[in-house]
Amino acid sequence: MDTSNKSQHEYELVGVLVHTGTADSGHYYSFIKERKPAPGDPSTERRWYQFNDSNVELFDAKDIPKQCYGGPEQITQWDTNLQKSVTRTFPRPYSAYMLFYERCSDTSSDSTSPVAEDHASNIPSDIYTHVWDENIGFLKDRNIFDTAYFRLLWNVLHSIDAHTIDQLTSPKKDVDFTFRIIQLTSEFVLEFFHDQKITWISKTGQSFFAVCFVLISKDVIGSLVDS
Repeated sequence: MDTSNKSQHEYELVGVLVHTGTADSGHYYSFIKERKPAPGDPSTERRWYQFNDSNVELFDAKDIPKQCYGGPEQITQWDTNLQKSVTRTFPRPYSAYMLFYERCSDTSSDSTSPVAEDHASNIPSDIYTHVWDENIGFLKDRNIFDTAYFRLLWNVLHSIDAHTIDQLTSPKKDVDFTFRIIQLTSEFVLEFFHDQKITWISKTGQSFFAVCFVLISKDVIGSLVDS
């Protein structure tokens, strides 16, 4: 470092883009440091997170050398031929591809306090709106496709017996149970198919079809025909 240059700055590592695989193919994921401490956190330490597709979890910065430096790695495995644990050396398939730094202080002054102005927080409005639209959409999809949501709807629909109780008198108006069951189920079906981008068979899908058939199991359609 050229100490004669008084205009130099100090930088802090705030992000690492990691590639795992080979030169022909692979996968990318990131380790990113918080820009500000979490609200309500008594410590002023900014935490690191691992962003791997839709999986986001806390990451210990002490593991950066192990997770980002690449190079050889010693792994102890059980050798069936030798009938004992053997330590072998393998090349790590993952290493840092790109590093991100943030200016934290100016070495031309005696002060080492962080830079007051946070330029990165000035996000353009169109990008800010787009990111939040994606976040809201993700939360909505997560709730719609959540198995707990299916169970809740199932329990609500089965908690009402349209044969024994046709209407409930409220302070404002009468509530038609048959109509409300059809309305709730129809809204659920339309929302599900509107937000479904792929077709799959799983426990969630089975729960969905079970809720769809609740109308038949409760003879709601038959009640409407009889009425």
